[in-house]
Amino acid sequence: MIVYDCTLPKIFSIPSASRAIFKKKAEAKHRDALPDFTYIDTITEGKKCDVFVVSKPCYKKSAVLKVFPRNQKGTTSKCFTNEVRFKFLNHPNIIKQLDSKEDYNFQREEETYPSSYILMEYAPSGDFSQFVKSHRTSINDIVIRTYFHQLIDAISYMHSQGAYHLDLKLENLLMGENYQLKV
Repeated sequence: MIVYDCTLPKIFSIPSASRAIFKKKAEAKHRDALPDFTYIDTITEGKKCDVFVVSKPCYKKSAVLKVFPRNQKGTTSKCFTNEVRFKFLNHPNIIKQLDSKEDYNFQREEETYPSSYILMEYAPSGDFSQFVKSHRTSINDIVIRTYFHQLIDAISYMHSQGAYHLDLKLENLLMGENYQLKV
């Protein structure tokens, strides 16, 4: 039985007035940190992993790069090991894992850290919580049923593959291209 206990990245938009200032600071900080990728934006930086929007020449679209630092003992992060197990999932309503690497040297502030990464499909339209809040008055029954069917279809597929998502909530449901629901 496979258990999924790490949450998906929370995609957020930066107000346009502060976007230029943020990008200059972030680009300076991460310019050389991602040698195989072109850095676009930072989604989050945390203890378990750092999440970036990147592009790579072999992919035509932007992607999300989750970088997991190694433990103090130098072993692979448990969160990375747990998440990479789901790379076999292939469904239109589940975020796809495009690539992963267990040995990766991530550079931050002139220091190199041994780490691992997972390259994932990017959901450019944010999370479902933001969508519901911004469209609260304009969502009709047809839209509600469409998203409900997409969610049930994705969860049913995951269960048929022996995978279980233990943290389903609006913030962990993402909106892909054309506002398609992604678990």
